[in-house]
Amino acid sequence: MPAFMPVGTQATIKGIAIDGRLVHLATHTPGGLPLQVPDEVHDEAQLLEWFARWKPEYAPGAYRTYGNPGIGALGLAAASSLGGDFTTLVERELLPALGMPNTFLNVPESRRADYAQGYDSEDSLARMTPGVIGAEAYGVRTTAGDLIRYVQLQMGERSIDATWQRALTATHTGYFTAGPMTQDAAWEQYAYPVPLDTLLVGNSPRMAFEPNAVTEHRPPLKPRGDVWINKTGSTRGFSAYVAFVPARRIGVVVLANKSVPIAERIRVGYAVMQALERGAK
Repeated sequence: MPAFMPVGTQATIKGIAIDGRLVHLATHTPGGLPLQVPDEVHDEAQLLEWFARWKPEYAPGAYRTYGNPGIGALGLAAASSLGGDFTTLVERELLPALGMPNTFLNVPESRRADYAQGYDSEDSLARMTPGVIGAEAYGVRTTAGDLIRYVQLQMGERSIDATWQRALTATHTGYFTAGPMTQDAAWEQYAYPVPLDTLLVGNSPRMAFEPNAVTEHRPPLKPRGDVWINKTGSTRGFSAYVAFVPARRIGVVVLANKSVPIAERIRVGYAVMQALERGAK
């Protein structure tokens, strides 16, 4: 699989230029994209038309507005640069290279019996509804074992091809700071050790649902080990939290087939990490 485009490259999908650079898509700073794809967009062609018409509310790099359209656009841009389909590239190139055989964008029929049933906040049966840029933005179906391996790979604890390892480590580069959090390429990081209250603020509804002014790091902050790197994730009926500290070689994966508030996931993950920290000393 060829090397990924430099983050400073103009954000372009199949000839459609999006204001800002790829780094803005990776850091939720392209200028005010919405949280979700608009309801009137039903397929990729309509999405590209929408991007062609879209005008930033803010200057790219001025505010962080968390949203799936930007991450989805980044996935489409990456696949377009490689001349392939995003799902095919991930399932045939990326996941085998990372050694994650139990991770899928589309669960095959032979593994449907292993696919956990999700439950929403009212305990009704739920699973993610497929949608535009679902593969690119909404995440994978995986197991705790595969995700723990992914965390180990992020910390350089497993052996993989050096090119892939450089790509993983590069996602720890710090580009912008918003409040107590430094925004990497999708990952979010904090100086370690970090108080629980700081993590709760950095992962609060205000950070997810409101524009937050950012300060750009010029040059970007190089990947470092003494940081707490984390990411929450939620789809219909499922909740996740991943955190790790490369310098301490500790990490945690929290997966639930239920709608669990982000604060509760972070508290659980933090307690586990504290126990691991004590055990590592």
